[in-house]
Amino acid sequence: MAKNSKNKELAWEWMKFATSEFTQKFIYEEQGLMPSIKAAYDWESVKKVDHLMNPIFKAMSTPYTPRYPWGSSQPRFILQSEIEAALTGQRSTEDALKRAQAESTDWVKNR
Repeated sequence: MAKNSKNKELAWEWMKFATSEFTQKFIYEEQGLMPSIKAAYDWESVKKVDHLMNPIFKAMSTPYTPRYPWGSSQPRFILQSEIEAALTGQRSTEDALKRAQAESTDWVKNR
């Protein structure tokens, strides 16, 4: 709810509706979006796939989750460079993969 909201009462009502169990269950079951309330643990639709949902709930329970390092720009650049080298015949596929693995592992260790 923004400080500059022209209708704070209506904005508050929207916030209550959007975070209600009814709405959260609807967006999860009908639209496939993640629920943001603890009551979701008790829904049958969540219990059916709790092996998939529990890690998501755990990640959502903390303000920061561990970053997947291979999604960072440097390891992606390393892999892209080695793939290009393999595709252009500068290196064998095996050598390119070994080099990419070694260089990106070094990058992760030295961050």
